Amino acid sequence: MRKTAYAVGALFGALAFSTVSLAQTPTQPLPTLKPGVVQPQVKPKVQPQLKPGSGLTQPQISPDAARQMQPGIRTPGATPTPRVPPGGFHAGCAIDPAAEPMRAIHVRRDTRNNTYLFWLSAVVKNVGTEAYEGGAGQAQATLREGNRVIVTRSFTRLAPGQTISMGTTITGWRTSDEFPPDYTLEISYGPDIRIDGNPKNDDCRMNNNKTVLSGQQILNVIRTFAARY
Repeated sequence: MRKTAYAVGALFGALAFSTVSLAQTPTQPLPTLKPGVVQPQVKPKVQPQLKPGSGLTQPQISPDAARQMQPGIRTPGATPTPRVPPGGFHAGCAIDPAAEPMRAIHVRRDTRNNTYLFWLSAVVKNVGTEAYEGGAGQAQATLREGNRVIVTRSFTRLAPGQTISMGTTITGWRTSDEFPPDYTLEISYGPDIRIDGNPKNDDCRMNNNKTVLSGQQILNVIRTFAARY
């Protein structure tokens, strides 16, 4: 009987110890708001205002920075976008004679026979970064009217940026012309220029050695001139 009572007492003691241990475990009670109490609001951060006469100023955006923020406006002194040459960029393309686009300019009317004449602007230019240096007869520029050759120029040296004028005066045009001729400016080289052992006459880009100005383009220029004058 005593053993039973002792066992029961030990059981209750263990339960009581467990209850006390749980009760002593620290917990974070959830905060409760009393009726009528309003939840505090977090105020937004306000930019401090500078007092007059304090000697301090608000930070300002410089005009250059403001222009950079606007699309299509480039800050003076900034690196410009490089112009893409005809045929695109080629790595290591240094020696590059090219046929520049042609234009019909300085249009005039010949009152003697009611025809028009103009200056055909045609230019060969070294658009590369190194000089072309070749032998006699190895490089030639040719200007053709249809299949008829009207101007030829041979060249042995062409420095970077240097030009050769191929322009000439064209006469006898009428606004009623139905089949006006095209004009072609082309650079040609000797057949053995790539194997002559001279790297300074090797054109690094061949797809900009020819340009064409169509007769219809010229006729449009002449008709525009005739309508004005």
